[in-house]
Amino acid sequence: MAGFITQFPQREEPLLLACEVAVALRDQEALQHALAQLRALPVTLSPEALRVIRYWTREVQHG
Repeated sequence: MAGFITQFPQREEPLLLACEVAVALRDQEALQHALAQLRALPVTLSPEALRVIRYWTREVQHG
């Protein structure tokens, strides 16, 4: 996964996939890391990326 993210550092797709993998593995630390990287991208995020960030950020705050 890290190779995919490294090859496409300005793209949100690898980070969205990293979020999906982290959720499937129930790896909270990896999920938070992927979300932080996603938020730090210097590009305009898609509605899907914004939805993922909002959902998991709210889940952590209220969970």
